[in-house]
Amino acid sequence: MEPLPVWSVLLVTLYHLFTIILTASLPTLNISTAALPSLISASSNISLTPSSNITDNWLYPIPDPYNRRYPRLHQTLEYYDYREPLPKASVDSALHRAFKKCVTKNPKAIIDVSPLEFWSGDVQVLFYPREQVDWRMWSFALWAIGKFVGEEPFYYGFSFIVLQDALGDVGYGVVVNGTKGG
Repeated sequence: MEPLPVWSVLLVTLYHLFTIILTASLPTLNISTAALPSLISASSNISLTPSSNITDNWLYPIPDPYNRRYPRLHQTLEYYDYREPLPKASVDSALHRAFKKCVTKNPKAIIDVSPLEFWSGDVQVLFYPREQVDWRMWSFALWAIGKFVGEEPFYYGFSFIVLQDALGDVGYGVVVNGTKGG
């Protein structure tokens, strides 16, 4: 009798291994529900239930709220209250329009405390600055928001808060689907 080729022995071994793995019972993990509050309070980024605004086709399990620190910018952005899907091109264009306005301003000039609105199609970027925010801080925040939506990729509506080191909350806003003038 001739010996079996190496590949057939390997296939038979893999078949038996997968059969054992698939038919074996997995160990049961028993966690007392009394321990859940202490487990949840140990991490501030855990969200057990998604926002009621999230659509059924939610594919990106990003915590709500989600704090993202940008050490070089001396900023933290908090993203929260996720909403409906948005068209990628319109989000990118609205953020680009907002950034273009920043580069025309003196970076150290304080922004008037009135809403800043930027539109592209049906996408609106709206920012409510507080008294101490300057154009440089807002441009850094826009860069961070662009990085967030581009890396995740996160083309859904959301709210955000801009936290500047040593100043705290310097403004808040939204990236949403809306109707201009409505």
